[in-house]
Amino acid sequence: MFHTSPQEGVCSMLRSIPFILFALHTSFAHAMEFAKTPAQYLILKTKAPIAVDGKLSEWDMANTPIVINPEDTKNPLIKHFIDPSNPIKGAADISGRVAVTWDEKHIYVAGAVTDDHLMGVKPNSLGNQGPAPWGCDSVMINMNSYRQPMKRNNPYSSDVTLGLRYAPMGINPRGSLIANAAALDTKDMHWKVTQNAQWAVAETPNGYNVEAALPWSDLGYTPRVGERLFIAFMLPDVDPNQPLKQLGWGMASTMKSYPVFRLAERSDALGLITLSADEVATNAAWAVRTEVDARTGPAKLDKIRILDANGKTALERPVGMDVAKAMTGIALTEFKSGEIAKPGRYTVEALLAASGGPVVIARQPVRFVESAPEPPMIKNPPGEIHRMRPSRVAHNADDLYRRKLVRHNFVKGKDDYVPYIEKHVVPTFLTTARQQIDTKSPWGYGFLLQALALHKLTGNEDYVQLGRDMMDYELTRAAVDPFRLYSYAAYRYYTWKQDPNSPWAPKDAEKRYREMLYPIAAKPENDLFAEYGTHNRIWHRYCLLKVARQVAEEDGKPIDPRVIAYTDYHAKILEAMGDDDDASSGYNWGWFHYALALYYHQGDLGPLVKNPGFAKAITRYAETISPSGAMPTFGSDSGWPSCGASLWTFELMSTLTRDGRFRWAAHRVAEYLYNYLYNDPGQYHLPADRMKDLFTMAYFFADDTVAPAAPPANSRLTWRHPMVVPSEEEQRKYPGMSMMMIPEGWIPDKLILNTHNDPRGLWGLVELLPFGGHGGSLPGNLIALLQKDSVLLAGQGYYEQSPPYQNILWIEDLDGLAANPQPVTTEVPIVADDGAFTFVRIQTKAYQELPVT
Repeated sequence: MFHTSPQEGVCSMLRSIPFILFALHTSFAHAMEFAKTPAQYLILKTKAPIAVDGKLSEWDMANTPIVINPEDTKNPLIKHFIDPSNPIKGAADISGRVAVTWDEKHIYVAGAVTDDHLMGVKPNSLGNQGPAPWGCDSVMINMNSYRQPMKRNNPYSSDVTLGLRYAPMGINPRGSLIANAAALDTKDMHWKVTQNAQWAVAETPNGYNVEAALPWSDLGYTPRVGERLFIAFMLPDVDPNQPLKQLGWGMASTMKSYPVFRLAERSDALGLITLSADEVATNAAWAVRTEVDARTGPAKLDKIRILDANGKTALERPVGMDVAKAMTGIALTEFKSGEIAKPGRYTVEALLAASGGPVVIARQPVRFVESAPEPPMIKNPPGEIHRMRPSRVAHNADDLYRRKLVRHNFVKGKDDYVPYIEKHVVPTFLTTARQQIDTKSPWGYGFLLQALALHKLTGNEDYVQLGRDMMDYELTRAAVDPFRLYSYAAYRYYTWKQDPNSPWAPKDAEKRYREMLYPIAAKPENDLFAEYGTHNRIWHRYCLLKVARQVAEEDGKPIDPRVIAYTDYHAKILEAMGDDDDASSGYNWGWFHYALALYYHQGDLGPLVKNPGFAKAITRYAETISPSGAMPTFGSDSGWPSCGASLWTFELMSTLTRDGRFRWAAHRVAEYLYNYLYNDPGQYHLPADRMKDLFTMAYFFADDTVAPAAPPANSRLTWRHPMVVPSEEEQRKYPGMSMMMIPEGWIPDKLILNTHNDPRGLWGLVELLPFGGHGGSLPGNLIALLQKDSVLLAGQGYYEQSPPYQNILWIEDLDGLAANPQPVTTEVPIVADDGAFTFVRIQTKAYQELPVT
C-alpha cells in the first residue's frame, strides 16, 4: 500500500515614523517553478475498511518499503538506540515490517515483528492501559503534520506518539507479561493508541503482529489527498534482565527530519493545493499554490476550478503547466478581488489534463466572506505585547525621559558599576555566602569569583577568608561537574595557580582539585558522551572531559578510551571554531563559560585572542544589543540569561582583545539595567540574582585603559557559520548527532536596523538564520522593534511553540508559516542604507518552495 519514489519579503525601515512597512506582492498571474521530486512515500487509500484482527490478511507486507532490519547497515533510516552493553544481535533478535493505509475515517497501521523474546501488556488491556510503548515489546509510531498539527497525546512533545503494544494471546502464548506489575495497570493516554482506536495482536512463529485503526477525528486531523505526514517508526525490544533495545526507522530528534509520506488515491501523479488564506473577503485578492508530482510519466496541470456549495463551477482559470516525469511543478495562480462576489463555502480543485478529460488531482475548501474594511497599518498579532499601542508606548517613554527616570550614556567606566554593587551585593554578600557553607548548599560555588571581585573593590580581608572556606568546602565533593568547573578553574587561575602560597587557597588545594578529576577520566558517566556535534551542551561535556584527560595524563592516571576519542574529535571542531551552533539569546551564552573553564585550567587565556572565532562570536552577540542596552529575546529562550552573562563577558573580551566595541556594549547593557531594574531588581527573581554576578564580575574584568568604541551607526547584517547534516558515516559512528555547525563558510544571521546608535532612535532586529540549535526556520521574523528606548513590537521567543508567538512577515499561510520542513536557505540580495531609510530584501528559499515577491 506504499509507493516510494522561497519565500521573499521586503523590509524597509523609515526613520521618521514608528513602524516598519513590509510589502509583499506578486507580479504575474501564473508563476511556475520545477524541481526534482524528493524522496517520499505514498500512503495509498484503501478501497474498503480494514478488518482489525491482527491477521494482516488484507495487507501486502512483502512489498512495504518500511523494512526495519538491524542488518541493513547501508540504510541511513535504520538507527540503533541501545545500551552499548546490550547490542542487537541480528534480525532474529528484533526486526520487522510496517505498513500504513487510510480512508476518510481512519489511518490504519500494521506491523509484523520478529522478536525472540516476547514481553507485553495484559491481553484485555484497554487502549490507555499499561506502560508506554518503550516499556514493552511494541511498534511505535511518531507522526505529525505542519499544515494541520495533530492533537498531541503526551505532555512532552507536540508529535503524536502511538504505541501498538504486544500482549500474550491465546491459551499457551509464547510471550509473558512485563515484570513491572504496577505499569500494567497504569491508565493514561500518553504515547498509546487514541481513545477510539481499534487494535489487535496476534502471535506468529517468530514474533507477533499488531494492527490498529486510528480515527482521524481523535487526531484532530482532516485527511486530504496530497497532504504530507512526517512519520517515523521504532521497535522497542524488552528482554528479560537486559537493558532496553530500540530499533528505529526514520527516527530523528525533530519531526522535520522524519521521512515524508503523502496521502494518495493514485500512484501515477500527486497534487496538493495551498491557499493564501482559508477565509477570503470578497473584496480581497488571493492566490492558489498548486504542486504536481509527475511520478510515472509526464503530467499537465490543466486548470484551477472553483466550485460553489452546490458543486457548480463558479470560476475557472487555465494554467497549462507541463511537468516532466520524476519532477515536481509548482504553479502560483492569482485571483483578483471581486472575482468571487458571493460569500459562501467553495472548493478549489486542481485538474490534470487526461485523454478522457480533465481529472481532479487535489482539492481544498475555502470560505468567502463579506467585504472587509482596509486593515490598520499596525495590527497586533497573537503573541505580541498588548498592554499599549505603539503611540502610547512612545508617549510614556517621553515622559520617563523628561523626568530623568530613564537616562543614557552615563556609564563611562568600571567605577560606574560600583553603585549597583554597593546597593545590591555588598550589604548581604558575606552573610549569604557564609550560609551556603553552613547549610552545605549546592550553589555555593557561584560565590567564589564574586569574593575575588569584592575584595578587589573593598580591600576587606573577610572576603579572602570567605573565598578560602568556600573553596575548601567545594573541594570536599566527590567529583566536579561542568557547571562548577568554570568557577573552580577560574578561582584557581586567579589564586594558587598564580601563587601556590596564596591566602585564598585552602590546604592541599591543587592536590584535591586534581583528585576530583581523576574519576571523570577513568570512569566517566555515559551521559558525558551524549549529543555529538557543536551544541553548547557539547561544550560543557567536552571541557570537563578535556580537563580531566589533561590532569590524568599529567599525573599518570587511567583514562577511559572513550574520553580520548571524544575530546580528539571535538577539539578539531570546537576549539577551531570558537563558537557553538545555538541560535538563542539565552543558550548562546552557555558555551563561553565552558571554553573559559578549559583555558582557565590550562592557565592561558591566549586562545580567546588568537582564535578569531571567539571574538567574532561574542561580537555577534554584542550586535544584538540595542543602543539603549536592551537584550531582545530570540530563539527558544527568555532573555534572562543575557542578564547573567553579557556584561562581564563583554568586559572580559574587551580586556583580552583591547577591542573597545565590547566595552561600549557592556556600558549600554549596564545603563538599561540601571534604568529598569536598579530600584526594583526583585520584581524578577532570576535576573535579580544573575545581575549581582553580572555587575560584580564586570567590575573585576574591566580595564579602563581600553576606550569604548561605538559599533557602526548604520543598518547592517551579522554573519555566522552554517549548519549541515552530518554524513551517514558520522551519524552511525556518533549516535544522536543531528545538525552540526562547520567552520567553513558564512551565512546571514541577523539584520540590525539602526538609527545612528541613538538610544532613543528607531532600532530593530530581524531574524535571518534559517536553522540553529534552540531556534526555528523563521527567517524574516521581526524579533524586536524599539523606539525611545521602549518596545513597540517584540517576538516572544520559543520558536518551538507556534508561529503566533512571532511577528511573522510572510504572506499568510502560503504553505503555512512553518509548513515546509526541509532545509531553508537565506539570501540578502539588496541592502540599501542612507540617512532617510533602510531597505533590505530578504529572500528565503525552502526545498521546493516558490519565491514570492
